[in-house]
Amino acid sequence: MKTIYLSVLLLLILFWQSCGKETDGCPPSTNDFYNLTDEEKSKILYTGSDTLVFISNQGDTATLIGQSKKQTYKNITLPLGNPDCGGTNSKNYEQIKYDFTSSNTKLSEINLLIRRDDDEYQYSCYYDWLLNKQNKVGVDALALNDTNYYNDIVVLKSIPIKCFRIRGGGADSTTYIFYNNKLGVVKIALNELVYLKK
Repeated sequence: MKTIYLSVLLLLILFWQSCGKETDGCPPSTNDFYNLTDEEKSKILYTGSDTLVFISNQGDTATLIGQSKKQTYKNITLPLGNPDCGGTNSKNYEQIKYDFTSSNTKLSEINLLIRRDDDEYQYSCYYDWLLNKQNKVGVDALALNDTNYYNDIVVLKSIPIKCFRIRGGGADSTTYIFYNNKLGVVKIALNELVYLKK
């Protein structure tokens, strides 16, 4: 009888220990930073204090003055795989934002955001433009800076410039930015209103 009690007691102790070790082997919480590379940063020509001048097909001028260059991190925090572990995986993706403003109400503001983002296959760099706080256009940096994708021509001062065209909004959008890796934004089309770099 004593043996049965000892056996039951031993089983209870083993069961209790196995229950108490649910969190053993849990990975520690993480706080990782994913920064833009120097090469990615170098693809943007702007400094944050630039002056961009555009003339529209309606004859008005938009002089956009750089207001700032701000570096921040977009934080994504996820729980660890095992709910018993508690803890989190915290990922911080670097973003650099450039703000340009003008007194022209038709083209009053351009915000450029370079961001590193979590991609299913790799960490990718994206450039997002926001025009007048409503018409967003964006593109993967790999395409933006690959001249094999420069399929459009913009004529500036009688000189044809090869450009990458970026569509804004949805598939039916008529908002475009035309970008050249040496000149930056050379043309902005806001529906029937078109601005060319001066």
